[in-house]
Amino acid sequence: MVFRIRGSRRVIEINSPLFKNLDISVVKLFPITGRVRAEFRIEMLNAFNWVNFNPFATIGDEIDDYEVTGLNGGARIIQLVSRVSW
Repeated sequence: MVFRIRGSRRVIEINSPLFKNLDISVVKLFPITGRVRAEFRIEMLNAFNWVNFNPFATIGDEIDDYEVTGLNGGARIIQLVSRVSW
Protein backbone atom coordinates (compact mmCIF):
# COMPACT_ATOMS: atom_id res chain seq x y z
CA MET A 1 0.00 0.00 0.00
CA VAL A 2 1.27 3.45 -0.88
CA PHE A 3 0.07 6.59 0.89
CA ARG A 4 0.86 9.82 -0.96
CA ILE A 5 -0.13 13.44 -0.53
CA ARG A 6 -0.63 15.33 -3.79
CA GLY A 7 -1.35 18.98 -3.24
CA SER A 8 -4.24 19.22 -0.79
CA ARG A 9 -5.56 15.73 -1.68
CA ARG A 10 -4.52 12.47 -0.09
CA VAL A 11 -4.24 9.60 -2.53
CA ILE A 12 -4.16 5.99 -1.42
CA GLU A 13 -3.02 3.38 -3.88
CA ILE A 14 -3.60 -0.22 -2.87
CA ASN A 15 -1.74 -2.93 -4.72
CA SER A 16 -2.79 -6.47 -3.92
CA PRO A 17 -2.58 -9.88 -5.57
CA LEU A 18 -5.30 -11.00 -7.96
CA PHE A 19 -8.29 -12.91 -6.61
CA LYS A 20 -7.74 -16.62 -7.29
CA ASN A 21 -10.19 -19.44 -6.62
CA LEU A 22 -10.64 -22.89 -8.14
CA ASP A 23 -13.53 -25.27 -7.35
CA ILE A 24 -13.28 -28.93 -8.38
CA SER A 25 -16.02 -31.57 -8.46
CA VAL A 26 -15.78 -35.29 -9.30
CA VAL A 27 -18.99 -37.30 -9.85
CA LYS A 28 -19.55 -41.04 -10.31
CA LEU A 29 -22.98 -42.51 -11.20
CA PHE A 30 -23.77 -46.18 -10.52
CA PRO A 31 -26.88 -47.79 -12.05
CA ILE A 32 -28.58 -50.11 -9.55
CA THR A 33 -31.75 -51.47 -11.22
CA GLY A 34 -33.97 -49.97 -13.89
CA ARG A 35 -34.32 -46.23 -13.15
CA VAL A 36 -32.67 -46.45 -9.72
CA ARG A 37 -29.14 -45.12 -9.53
CA ALA A 38 -26.62 -44.00 -6.91
CA GLU A 39 -24.46 -40.91 -7.20
CA PHE A 40 -21.25 -40.19 -5.29
CA ARG A 41 -19.66 -36.76 -5.49
CA ILE A 42 -16.55 -35.09 -4.03
CA GLU A 43 -16.47 -31.29 -4.14
CA MET A 44 -13.50 -29.11 -3.24
CA LEU A 45 -14.13 -25.38 -2.87
CA ASN A 46 -10.94 -23.29 -3.09
CA ALA A 47 -9.11 -26.53 -3.97
CA PHE A 48 -5.58 -25.09 -3.83
CA ASN A 49 -6.30 -23.14 -0.62
CA TRP A 50 -5.22 -19.80 -2.10
CA VAL A 51 -5.39 -16.83 0.27
CA ASN A 52 -7.29 -13.79 -1.02
CA PHE A 53 -6.83 -10.64 1.03
CA ASN A 54 -9.53 -8.02 1.47
CA PRO A 55 -7.57 -4.71 1.43
CA PHE A 56 -10.52 -2.45 2.28
CA ALA A 57 -11.22 -2.64 6.00
CA THR A 58 -12.56 0.83 6.84
CA ILE A 59 -12.50 4.34 5.43
CA GLY A 60 -10.76 6.99 7.46
CA ASP A 61 -8.07 9.64 7.55
CA GLU A 62 -5.33 7.71 9.32
CA ILE A 63 -2.84 5.44 7.57
CA ASP A 64 -3.70 2.65 10.05
CA ASP A 65 -7.31 2.63 8.79
CA TYR A 66 -6.17 0.94 5.60
CA GLU A 67 -4.39 -2.14 6.97
CA VAL A 68 -5.17 -5.52 5.47
CA THR A 69 -7.18 -7.07 8.28
CA GLY A 70 -9.33 -9.77 6.74
CA LEU A 71 -9.47 -12.51 4.18
CA ASN A 72 -11.83 -12.64 1.24
CA GLY A 73 -13.33 -16.08 0.75
CA GLY A 74 -12.18 -18.79 3.06
CA ALA A 75 -10.13 -21.89 3.54
CA ARG A 76 -10.47 -25.05 1.49
CA ILE A 77 -13.78 -26.87 1.97
CA ILE A 78 -14.15 -30.53 1.01
CA GLN A 79 -17.58 -32.13 1.02
CA LEU A 80 -18.68 -35.67 0.22
CA VAL A 81 -22.17 -36.15 -1.23
CA SER A 82 -24.11 -39.35 -1.83
CA ARG A 83 -27.57 -39.57 -3.38
CA VAL A 84 -29.95 -42.27 -4.55
CA SER A 85 -32.39 -41.35 -7.33
CA TRP A 86 -35.39 -43.44 -8.39
